[in-house]
Amino acid sequence: MRKCASIATKNFCQPAPRPYHLGSTRPHTCNGPRLEGQPPVPAPGFWLLHPFFTNTLLTPGCAVAVCAVNQDMLFLPRPRRLRLRKFWIVLISTALIALTGFIAVRLAITLHRVPVPQAILVLGGDVRRMSFAAEFWRSHPNLEIWVSEDRQVMNYLKIFFQRAGIPERQIHYDICATDTVTNFTCTVQDFAEREISHLYLITSDYHIARALAIATIVLGSRGIAVTPLSVPSEGQPPDSLLRIVRDCIRSALWIVTGRTGASFNPRLNSGNLYNLN
Repeated sequence: MRKCASIATKNFCQPAPRPYHLGSTRPHTCNGPRLEGQPPVPAPGFWLLHPFFTNTLLTPGCAVAVCAVNQDMLFLPRPRRLRLRKFWIVLISTALIALTGFIAVRLAITLHRVPVPQAILVLGGDVRRMSFAAEFWRSHPNLEIWVSEDRQVMNYLKIFFQRAGIPERQIHYDICATDTVTNFTCTVQDFAEREISHLYLITSDYHIARALAIATIVLGSRGIAVTPLSVPSEGQPPDSLLRIVRDCIRSALWIVTGRTGASFNPRLNSGNLYNLN
């Protein structure tokens, strides 16, 4: 079996009689000096490649040990690392607080200026949401409706709303969305161009908390407020806090970069685009 290669120009690693493992099942034979009765430990200035590389890129039974000439070239001193970590924590926290305050102020101004919703936004994924929207429109016939749904069921929805008596000119269909975050990022520009500042948001009761959180960030960043309307569901558990936090992070990412990360959804490649909420 081939022994590991050591790269050094100073303070070569000293071989040890027993292998040392660092997060990997593959031993290497390049270890630093050790005290009697203690397991071998890496020598100062000694750096091991991450177990991912030792498990995937190296030959079986061998890892690469690198004896650094100067540890400062690879790692910052600990006090400096701590200061840098604190700097990033403070910077990110300040940015989040500033974003939250900015959105809150814009929404307060919008609700004061436009207290009554000007349009209806229906999120796809459940036909009961469409039925609720049609019934709700009958009591608000002057409002236009935006439907964010997958293209696979769009022809069915056009027939459905036509039979419900809703004029075609008052319904707008968005087919670019693939999940809840993109329900809003795909339609926000349309609302901004039409100077729509307040919406009725229709979705299922189990989904309303996550949808409202995303809408507050995505639409709120453009000064668009929402009034939520929940559709009763049959025993569906509410969205978990983890999913809400995840989509809030994606929404904040969209504000900064213009991307939501929806392309990483594995279900997109499977062709199952329906009900990706």
